[in-house]
Amino acid sequence: MQLSLILLFLQLWVIVDVSLSQNVCSMLPDVPHAFVSEDSKKSEYQQGDILYFTCETGYVSGPTITYVCTTDGWATVRHGKCSLKPCELPDDTPNGQYQIIHGDDFVFGTIIKYMCNEGYHMVSKVDTRTCLLNKWTNHLPICEPLSCAPPPADGGVTVKGLPDNDGPILADRFLTFSCDGPRKYLNGSSELICGTNGEWSSPFPSCEDITCKAEVMHPHLIVTGLPSANEKMKQGHKLQFQCGRGYSLEGVKEVECLQTGQWNARFPTCSAPVGCGRPPVLEGGDIKDSVNFRYDHGERVEYVCQSYYTLDDVKCTAPVIENGRVLGNISEYQENEILRFQCNDKFKPTENRSPTCTKIGLRAEWSPTPLCEPITCSLTLPPIAGTSYEPNSRSVFSPGDTVTVTCAETFWIFTRADTVKEVTCKDDGTWDESLVCQEVTCANPRDNLVDYWGQHYWQTKKLDDTVSYRCRAGYKTTDGRKEATCRRDGWTPKPLCQAPVGCGRPPLLADGDIKDSVNFRYDHGERVEYVCQSYYTLDEPCTVEDSHHTLMMQTSRTP
Repeated sequence: MQLSLILLFLQLWVIVDVSLSQNVCSMLPDVPHAFVSEDSKKSEYQQGDILYFTCETGYVSGPTITYVCTTDGWATVRHGKCSLKPCELPDDTPNGQYQIIHGDDFVFGTIIKYMCNEGYHMVSKVDTRTCLLNKWTNHLPICEPLSCAPPPADGGVTVKGLPDNDGPILADRFLTFSCDGPRKYLNGSSELICGTNGEWSSPFPSCEDITCKAEVMHPHLIVTGLPSANEKMKQGHKLQFQCGRGYSLEGVKEVECLQTGQWNARFPTCSAPVGCGRPPVLEGGDIKDSVNFRYDHGERVEYVCQSYYTLDDVKCTAPVIENGRVLGNISEYQENEILRFQCNDKFKPTENRSPTCTKIGLRAEWSPTPLCEPITCSLTLPPIAGTSYEPNSRSVFSPGDTVTVTCAETFWIFTRADTVKEVTCKDDGTWDESLVCQEVTCANPRDNLVDYWGQHYWQTKKLDDTVSYRCRAGYKTTDGRKEATCRRDGWTPKPLCQAPVGCGRPPLLADGDIKDSVNFRYDHGERVEYVCQSYYTLDEPCTVEDSHHTLMMQTSRTP
């Protein structure tokens, strides 16, 4: 019995040992991102079997990763690991850059995004690329310069600085705007710059009619020339004023709309009616009609003399005039007589009309009242466009006072070269020079040597404007230019056309003819060929000269 148990134990041990020796490498090695290659894959592995690993798609290992089955399990033959496959560096796009948005390096699966530099924008629909096994996906994105929209076509607006041939308007390009013709002003900025974002620095300006707004008017002011509601009053429009019955006008009777959009004077007002109380008592006389307690301006009362009384004439006495004196030695003046007076130095009469002795009711007065006021020079504020004053806070100046007039860049005063001028108030209340800056303009030069001028004869150009032109036949433009430019001192180049160049018709040669047709003008270096008439031959050269030709030849008759 004991022997049987021993035999059974030995049999079981042999079976187990054989089984273990037949599958000594049951657990496969763990190789991340790799799998067993097909040519080494088995259901069971015995001692000495070789195992090869292949990396997953997108991974590489260098030498093939290899293991061998031993009695102790799998042993490494060629160690390695599967890493993401590197990619070639992506291409740079002009005027742009890229950055990794998925991944850490340029390896399989990495995604990059392209971005354009400032002043450029992406025109490609796809701005990302992904690293695959052998290439980057998608085409290289393209960045093009940002451009600004061109200004709208407006016949009244002049635009300078546009690219030639309707090219794109790129960042940092300046455009300048101005208005054609008089009685217009530019509503908006005169200079715009195209930004790096493709947007203009300001909205496009427009040319509007110069208009004036009606000021607040006195309720009793009657205005003639006021247009219907919402209709604008343009430059040159005039308004006339008068006051309603019983009110007197204080101020000017007429105003005019100026090119500055301002009126040449403030609107007048109407003074409140004061009227008169009971008329004065006239000794030896009575009021013809009933007496009122109050009378409006312009109302009259009539007196009648009592019995045995007659109405004497009224008289005016010579007045005392501050800052002036009466001429002559007359002490009393009859009705309708005129007063002659003179103001002192630096003073002038307040009215242009001479005072007249006028009967008003029972008394006589001078009308208008003889008064003298200081002589002053006036300054219209604000100044018109292109002109500025210093000081700029005063509008009234005394004789001897000065004002510095400064002109804008494209304006002049006194001479076309001057932009600053000191102007003095004279003793007669006028300025010694004009206070208004004039815009620099150039008219058609009417040059007899110019055959074509690219503007109508009545048109003018402003500073730095250009005009294309062409010289007459036989003349050439200075320095080969095809355009003239308006400068402060007129058109350049000077002269527009140079003296004749080349030669005129060739001279006649006795007994000889010009071989080809004759032109009226020849450039330097051009030649003409002469042929001798019958029975003549060309002798030794001699010199034939005139004011425009030098010819060396002569002929002689053949025997």
